[in-house]
Amino acid sequence: MIITICSTKGGVGKTTLTASLGAILADFGRRVLLVDADPQPTLSSFFSLAHQAEYGLVEFLVQTESSGFISRTEIERLDLIYSNDPEGQLRDWIRDAVDGRVRLKHLLNRLDYDVILVDTQGAVGPLQDAAVAAADLLLTPIPPKFFPPVNSSGAPSTCSNV
Repeated sequence: MIITICSTKGGVGKTTLTASLGAILADFGRRVLLVDADPQPTLSSFFSLAHQAEYGLVEFLVQTESSGFISRTEIERLDLIYSNDPEGQLRDWIRDAVDGRVRLKHLLNRLDYDVILVDTQGAVGPLQDAAVAAADLLLTPIPPKFFPPVNSSGAPSTCSNV
C-alpha cells in the first residue's frame, strides 16, 4: 500500500506524521519504505541510518536505477529513499517528462514493501502531483483550531472553570 501524506500548506505536521507512522508500522512488524519527496529533506534526517544508499530520489525517478537508492535506518524494517534535490529541479523534470506524473507510482509498485509512505512538500506542483497519483491512500494533516470555551447556553465564556 502506498500512502501519501500531503498538504498544500507547510508546517502542518506532514513529516512528523510520516516518520511516526513509519516507525510504528515497522515496530508492528511491517516492512516500511519512507520516501522523502520534499526538497527540504527533513524526513531524510529524521532517523539515524545503518546504511546510506549511493543514490536518492532523483536517481530513482530520473535514471530508474535498479539498485543503490534504498537506505536502511537503524530501526529494523524501516527503509528510506532520501531527498537529494535541494534546488527543486526534480519538479521541472517531472513536469517535462512524458510519464513524469505517473512514473513514481510505477516505480514504487515494483518494490517489495508492506507500506510505502511518501512525504511531500507543503506546496502545489508536479512533484506533489506525482506523489498524489502514486497513492492508494492520501493523508492530510489539519492543524488543530482552538475555539473559545462556551457556557451552558452556548455563548462564548469569559472565564473557564479549570
